[in-house]
Amino acid sequence: ELAELLGFFERSPAIRLLRSTNAPFIVDFLSRQFKSSGAITVLHEELLAALRSYIDEVQEIYPDRFSDKPENYLNEWRSGNTRWLLRFHDAGSNAVTYQLTSFSEQVLSFLDRIVNQSTSFIGAQSRLQLVIGLLQ
Repeated sequence: ELAELLGFFERSPAIRLLRSTNAPFIVDFLSRQFKSSGAITVLHEELLAALRSYIDEVQEIYPDRFSDKPENYLNEWRSGNTRWLLRFHDAGSNAVTYQLTSFSEQVLSFLDRIVNQSTSFIGAQSRLQLVIGLLQ
């Protein structure tokens, strides 16, 4: 099992996403563009414009983040070992389109479950404290 885990942690694009320096920002951006908007695919021009805007927004608060060009980030997120985005030409047109890969979907789903569990636990804990306080 250890050898499998070591290999998984070394090769998995999902783990690479979670361990990347900008992971919270990348996850937030991808979630906004695909999950929150309900989009399965996003055109290259739209995604690039959204990433430019997002980077500007982030750099106002965190100036040390996202030092590269937005185009380079999109290329990085779809290539090689990352594979967080799938880039393809839409059928019937030459429009370049992006879609989340299963690795990104897994990360977004995992983090959504974890964050929701954390907030629901806090709610349950505070209700328990309220009941105990009333009983006393």
